[in-house]
Amino acid sequence: MPLSKQRNDIGTSLIRFLSYPVFFDPESPRAAGYVMEHFWAIRSCTRTRRLLKFLVDPAIRRAGKRDRERLADHPRFDRLRPYFEVNTEVVIDARRFFRVIDFDRREVINILKSDDLKAYYDNELTARRRLSGLEFIPRLIETDEEKKVFREEYVCERPFKSGSLRDLDPVTFADRLKEIVRQVRNSAPVRPVGAGDYLAGLTGEILSRPEADEQVRRYVRLWEESASRLDRVELAFSHGDFRPDQLFFARDGSVRIIDWENSGYFSRHRDLIGFYVNERWLYRNPVVSLESLLEASGRPLEAVCSLFLLELATVPVRIGRPSLLPVSISSLRKVAKRMSREIPGLEY
Repeated sequence: MPLSKQRNDIGTSLIRFLSYPVFFDPESPRAAGYVMEHFWAIRSCTRTRRLLKFLVDPAIRRAGKRDRERLADHPRFDRLRPYFEVNTEVVIDARRFFRVIDFDRREVINILKSDDLKAYYDNELTARRRLSGLEFIPRLIETDEEKKVFREEYVCERPFKSGSLRDLDPVTFADRLKEIVRQVRNSAPVRPVGAGDYLAGLTGEILSRPEADEQVRRYVRLWEESASRLDRVELAFSHGDFRPDQLFFARDGSVRIIDWENSGYFSRHRDLIGFYVNERWLYRNPVVSLESLLEASGRPLEAVCSLFLLELATVPVRIGRPSLLPVSISSLRKVAKRMSREIPGLEY
């Protein structure tokens, strides 16, 4: 089989299972290697089966079910154009950033897609600077505040995969996750607030929207009532989107954590519960239990988890898409149902 044909097969079999379209040059061994190294583990243990567009030739084109589309026709390509000559072997079309892999320098160029997404760029850089020096933070190399571009080290470790960590003691791994979250929390002062005021703010964001139908209102009120058992809420600096596929493991056992664009102040258990939920939702062989993550919290677990659900319920409003509230609540009910297997008092 010709080598170029083999590379096309790699692209066809792997890229179509990813969450984001990835443009890559099938004539480049480095591009094919990148796809194998970063995405095979995620594809093989996730339940996501959405067919995506993928690049199939060195002219930087991607093929979909309908017609062929050049990367240069992308509506945000003007942001990418100045960096297009640097490397065209791999371009990840992520939600808020273009991510261009510079293999020669072993760097990733992150290019914000639009000025209205500036808050995510600021969140990313704030977190990187605040946490610089910690072993799990990829090194920030250069920033361009005017163009909203930053370069970071190329993270080439092994992606998290539950099945590949069978030899890892779940208790030890849970302790490691808690230590990472503790270091993130300790990077900034904790902000204690009254539970009543905080819950009223969360529910007000949702119930004030006309898109909040009867089901939305019912479950928001249920989770608010459960979370009201907390006397106070400690807001701590958090990753904000702490998922298993954000973790990369090196051969020496060290970890790198990527994508800090959603970081900010959330309830102190947001990251740990988020990791548990995503691990249960995406992976067939989960490693950690919710109880092992929160056993030392000293608070009613159903109240802590209800607060987590309320925080997530506000996401459609905060990203400017309140029409998604009914869909979001429906999904969160499924999340709560899964969590209730370990937390029997949780409403769903």
